[in-house]
Amino acid sequence: MRPDADGHTIIEVMIVLAVTGALFASALNVFSSQKSNTEFTQTMQDLNSKVQTYVNQVNSESFPDVQGYTCDLSGGRPKLTLGAGNGLGSNQACIFLGRAIEAEANSITITGFIVLSSRCKTLNPCSPIDSFYDGSGNPRVNPEPAYDGSQIIFKDNYNLFFEGVIKSSKVKDINNASHSTSLVGIYSDLGASTLNNGTVPLILIGYPLDSPANVKNCIEFQSPCGVASVTAATEWDLCVQNGNDSNKTAVLIVKNTAAGVSTQISYTTCS
Repeated sequence: MRPDADGHTIIEVMIVLAVTGALFASALNVFSSQKSNTEFTQTMQDLNSKVQTYVNQVNSESFPDVQGYTCDLSGGRPKLTLGAGNGLGSNQACIFLGRAIEAEANSITITGFIVLSSRCKTLNPCSPIDSFYDGSGNPRVNPEPAYDGSQIIFKDNYNLFFEGVIKSSKVKDINNASHSTSLVGIYSDLGASTLNNGTVPLILIGYPLDSPANVKNCIEFQSPCGVASVTAATEWDLCVQNGNDSNKTAVLIVKNTAAGVSTQISYTTCS
C-alpha cells in the first residue's frame, strides 16, 4: 500500500481506527455496567427506606391521610367513614394494628395496606386487647384493611426505581424454614411493654395469598388464609432482580427479634 502524506499506510490507519473503536466500545460497556450497578444500589436503598417507613409507622401508630375519618365496628369489624368526626382517635373502639405489604413475584410494585382492629375484647365497658395472640396461639385481634364499606382505601403503591423487579418473597418461621408468600403483615403486639430502644414489640406474619383479589380475606384470617395456614415469622426476605442485568440480585431482609424489627440489604444471589 502507498503511504499517506504522513508516512502511514491505509492498512495502518485502518488498524488504528479498529483498535480505537474496540477501546471505545469496551469503555462504553464498563460505563453502562457501572451505571446499572449504581442504579440498582439506589433501587435497593430506596426500597429499604420505604419498608423502614412502614415499620416506623407501626411503631409510632401513626399513619398518613386518615384525617377526617372515623372508625366504627359495623358488623363487628372496623369500618372507616369520611366526614363523620375528627379522625380515628374519636372512636376509642378502633386501633391501628399495622401494615400489610403485598409483593408479587415478577412485579415492579409493592403495595402497603393500613390494617385496623377493634381495641376491646368486650364492649360496655371496654376490656382492652392486651396482646396479638392468646395463650393458644390464636389471634385476639380482628384485623381489617382500611375499608369504607365498599372497597379498600389508602392503598400505598410503591414502584421500584430503575427497572427493579421482585423475584421472590419468602418468610422464615421460628424453625428457620422458608415459606413463599406475596403478602406479609407487620403488626403491633398491642399491650406488650416498650423495648429499650423506645419501640414496641411487633408481629411479623406471612400469608399464603393465592390472588390479589383475596388480600382482604387474608388480612381478616379468612380463606385461603385461615389462622392455621399463616406463618408466624422471624424474617422476611424480599429478593429483587436488576431489570437491566438478570444476573444481579439483592435481598431486602426484614428481621423481627427481641430487640425489634430491623432491615438490611444483602447483595447476593437469590431466587
